[in-house]
Amino acid sequence: MLNKLSPDRDLQCYFERPSAIAAISDATSSGFAVTGTWRQEFDWAVVEWNRDNVFEHPQFRNLPDGDLSGLLLEYDEVRNNCIPIDSPLYPTVDWPYLRIWTTEPGGGGFYKVRLKDHAVPIEGAYACPYADFVLSGDLTPGDYVGLAWLDEQYNHLVVVGDTTDMILDSIAGSVNALSATIEAERIGSTLRLHYVGVGQTRTTSTVGASGNRFGVYGFVSSGFRVCSASARERRRRNGAFLSISVSFAM
Repeated sequence: MLNKLSPDRDLQCYFERPSAIAAISDATSSGFAVTGTWRQEFDWAVVEWNRDNVFEHPQFRNLPDGDLSGLLLEYDEVRNNCIPIDSPLYPTVDWPYLRIWTTEPGGGGFYKVRLKDHAVPIEGAYACPYADFVLSGDLTPGDYVGLAWLDEQYNHLVVVGDTTDMILDSIAGSVNALSATIEAERIGSTLRLHYVGVGQTRTTSTVGASGNRFGVYGFVSSGFRVCSASARERRRRNGAFLSISVSFAM
């Protein structure tokens, strides 16, 4: 008996040509893997169930049956080296959706189901991206030390008696008081900036799902050096593990 949506019997894989290549492997009755090679940012691979069996011999293929009434599609998904399913980035291709074509009276219909709305994380936790800046050099009164990103900029005017710690604390205080997207903390002689996203904190932020890239630059008027020691990129620990459940009621 052939069951609809059986990974080892009833699914096909397609991909963007000629820049990408992908295939289904390790298919069993309960799961499968899609692996491939990507060469450009908008490459994609898609897994498809088709009502019409166009692969087997006409004498053996099953008859077309597109009735999915009462079917519950439920599976666990892990994405590696792909845009995560819960990313807020604009979908230049339809990577966050389950797409459904139907044959309805008066013409066929087309529907997009956002998978994130039907998914819950299985394990792991979100982690905010961060960048570390180290301040070094000679203290020179009259210098400006600052950091900037997007449309935000935070400066400190060096005065007599300032220390490196005082300068970093001053910039961190300004960032925490005024920035809508960044939280700052001083760790020794390092200033760490956490990108948390608008209206979020380090404990509630989910920006890690978007790829965790943010750009910051440091500057001084003279004397000092502001160096970017490291920039971290993190998503979900151990990948993006999601459980997805979609019901069909035709």
